[in-house]
Amino acid sequence: MKKIDAMAKVGFTLLSFLFSLQLFAQLPVFEGKQLKTDAHALLQTYFYDYEVVEIDMVAFDQYVKSVNDYRPFQLKIEGLLNWAVEIYPHDLRSPDYLLRVAGEKGVQTMAVSENKTYRGNRIGLPDDRVSLTIDHDFLYGYIEAGKETYFIEPLWYFDGTAPKDRFVLYKDSKVIPHQEAACGAQELSQKMEEVKSQAGQQKVNGLCYEIDLAIASDGLMFNKYGSVTAVENHNIAVMNNVQTNYDNEFDDELQYIIVEQFVSTSTGADPWTANTDAGVLLNSFTNWGPNGFSATHDLGQLWTNRNFDGPTIGIAWLSSVCDFDRYHCLQDFSSNASLLRVLTSHEIGHNLSATHDASGSNTIMAPSVNNTNTWSNQSLNQINNHYQSNTAPGGCLSQCVPPVPPIPLFTSNLNVLCTGSRVTFYDQSLNDPTSWNWSFPGGTPSTSTQQNPTITYNTPGVYGVTLTATNGNGSSTNTLQGFITVGPAGTDFFFYQNFESGNGGFTMVNPDNQTTWTNTMVGGSREGTRAMLLNNFTYNATGQRDGLVSPTLDFYGRSNVRLELDYAYARYSATRRDSLIIYVSTNDGQTFPFRVFAATENGSGNFATHPETTTAFDPNELSDWCYAGTFGNDCLNVDLSAFDGMQNIKIKIENYNGHGNKMWVDNFRLFSDCKVVLPPVANFSATPTSGCIPVTVQFTDLSENNPIAYIWSFPGGIPSASNQPNPIVAYTQAGVYDVTLTVVNPAGNDTYSVNDLIVIQQPPTALFTSAINGTTVNFTNTSSANATSYLWDFGDGMTSTQANPSHTYTGDGAYVVMLTATNNCGSSTYFQVVTIITAPTAGFSASPTSGCTDLTVQYTNQSSVGVTSWNWSFPGGNPSTSTQQNPTVIYTSPGTFNATLIVTNSFGSDTLTQTNLITADDAPMAGFTSSTNGLEASFTNLSTGATSYSWD
Repeated sequence: MKKIDAMAKVGFTLLSFLFSLQLFAQLPVFEGKQLKTDAHALLQTYFYDYEVVEIDMVAFDQYVKSVNDYRPFQLKIEGLLNWAVEIYPHDLRSPDYLLRVAGEKGVQTMAVSENKTYRGNRIGLPDDRVSLTIDHDFLYGYIEAGKETYFIEPLWYFDGTAPKDRFVLYKDSKVIPHQEAACGAQELSQKMEEVKSQAGQQKVNGLCYEIDLAIASDGLMFNKYGSVTAVENHNIAVMNNVQTNYDNEFDDELQYIIVEQFVSTSTGADPWTANTDAGVLLNSFTNWGPNGFSATHDLGQLWTNRNFDGPTIGIAWLSSVCDFDRYHCLQDFSSNASLLRVLTSHEIGHNLSATHDASGSNTIMAPSVNNTNTWSNQSLNQINNHYQSNTAPGGCLSQCVPPVPPIPLFTSNLNVLCTGSRVTFYDQSLNDPTSWNWSFPGGTPSTSTQQNPTITYNTPGVYGVTLTATNGNGSSTNTLQGFITVGPAGTDFFFYQNFESGNGGFTMVNPDNQTTWTNTMVGGSREGTRAMLLNNFTYNATGQRDGLVSPTLDFYGRSNVRLELDYAYARYSATRRDSLIIYVSTNDGQTFPFRVFAATENGSGNFATHPETTTAFDPNELSDWCYAGTFGNDCLNVDLSAFDGMQNIKIKIENYNGHGNKMWVDNFRLFSDCKVVLPPVANFSATPTSGCIPVTVQFTDLSENNPIAYIWSFPGGIPSASNQPNPIVAYTQAGVYDVTLTVVNPAGNDTYSVNDLIVIQQPPTALFTSAINGTTVNFTNTSSANATSYLWDFGDGMTSTQANPSHTYTGDGAYVVMLTATNNCGSSTYFQVVTIITAPTAGFSASPTSGCTDLTVQYTNQSSVGVTSWNWSFPGGNPSTSTQQNPTVIYTSPGTFNATLIVTNSFGSDTLTQTNLITADDAPMAGFTSSTNGLEASFTNLSTGATSYSWD
């Protein structure tokens, strides 16, 4: 096979191939527009005619890989083509595929990316085959259209300065032939032999055999393509095209399974010779391969960008599948996908015992490269015999996975659901289906081709579900009658966000304006290909909290609300670990005081979904997530019933950074019992309902059926009205008050009133009047009506608890009467003087009552109380009369005298005379006579006024 020669200069068209997803005949449409530009000189050396197209690979790659299944689409380029195409995943890599990279740090095993290879055909045209290798900025392969085959490959393969979103589109008939490119197998004729058909070795046609292929690439390939991924994509893409030359051309399908790729990132890291002699390189590679590759392989392939000596561009050992020398080497001599396909098919053909066809043959095994998909009869015979000798008992080739159709199985997250609820169905089919066709009678939509669709049921009833699962070996259908029941007694899946179209109304709380939650492509998810990521692996702001906040949620009419959240996480280490916390706000996100979930991985699998790892954690398998695998915790199921019936709810998912590993969350779902919207029934309670001023009353709404508005009326209260559900009201004036509550919801309103509900009291006011009748007084209680008990003190030592007592006094006098009125708020006392007045009784005393003249006597009134006047008579005294109450009288003449008192009041008078009360004497005068008789003397007392005598 020869190197590229110059070709005639031709014009070309630059297509702006801007993919825009739209609905066209129920297929996603990727539409482009032609734009004219100048010719590209380098491409003219490869093609007679071609197109350069600009492709939005982000949109196309996202669509193709959004579900790992059947992908139909409409490919339209105005004025050029308009095709309906269907493709399905056809991963050439084994489940145990290894990607090993040799560089400065030695040989390292890298993470495996998602599938990139797809097979299919134009819709309705099964003979128009499609083979595409698709990655984020990579498209390589072909589409057949009748007798023409259209190849597409990156423009930067030809021009290293070209943008990664530009590609070359050309027909294989427009490839300039290169007759000078030779195959080195001619130089290894010692291994060649014509293998004839062998009787007794005929195999049953129509089987499939796997050939395990290990691929190596040297440092020059890395230098050319610029990255490990680009080299890997190139090799996979070429083999995806090569596979179409081996799928139905021989007695059985030969299926190439890539078990390993070994990529050297520099010529210094190459483990084989740098010699440009193809035979020397093949020997060196053959010596390295058996132990250099880690995976067991039936064939080994080496890609190089060195320029082999002479015209050789490929070399292979003949008849060597499964042998020690099961290797071939390929020079990346062209950027032409068709030529590289033929080169690779040709050299593998040598490994499978095919020899060269005649020079100039339009066949794959012609000595020089040409654009063909044709094997000669000689090649067919040689290859059939060789691979069949390796499938006999003891041979190295094994049959492909038995060609059986899928067994369609499924489940759902709900079976009994509310009217209007969603339900998600999960495919659990066996035997690797590649497409799914669902039927949902009663559901919206009523059909789906997603693997795990979410459907809404708006009408009550019992419904069956049908799944038809398809793979390359056929289809099978499973119908489960009565699988879904829709009615009032189910569960309502009322909110769902899968982040497939961005953040879905969620907002970020990013206090340090650094790394925060981002919407990112992810693998392994059972629902879509995107999730929200917080990259703690590279974000070293330990202690930083970043929030992912939901839109405003309405739980009105809902009970038993709960949150389900999918997540994936692996701890970095015991000292570098992160936390996930969930908060709830009831005031539309102003504050988040309610923490409803918090977890930090402790090493036991209490939270993480994947074992601890010191590499960045990117989930690639179902088992990396919370809903599959055997490690770690289940998905989150958080009870939110404390917020039933509330509105203005927001939920914050918070990542607490411990500089650990990547935190992934996905599929935010809310469930509740069926939403019930009935008119409200107003009701409330109040505590307390009575008391002494001032009184503060707590009113509590007890209304039913989820009111959303409240209208309270509080006559006599402060405030007198409120729109709060549970207001507090103060009463500062005594009284009995009514309360009214009106509640409202979208279904209606209701009013509840309670008369005389609030009784506000104050201490009583004591008061009374009295009516005197002689010594008896009748008391009339005029205290305030709120008094509950009374205590009378009549001022004479007597008391009473009657409300209106009568009391008889034993004597006249002024009595201080006290009434104390009492209730549970306190007491009050009122004082009043009651005077008892009857007809007076005269009475008096005098002191002294005897003495010598000029005797001064003090008279003291001792009459009864109530006397209003006194009239005294003092015969012999001075004065002889008096109206004083307590007069003083002087007696200047001796004698015995009476004293009289007349007392008077409004009820009468009384007279008292005390006779001989006062005795006034003159002063004594001493005198005597005497006579003697001897020694005896006789004395005669002549004294006057004396009452006693003393002789000396």
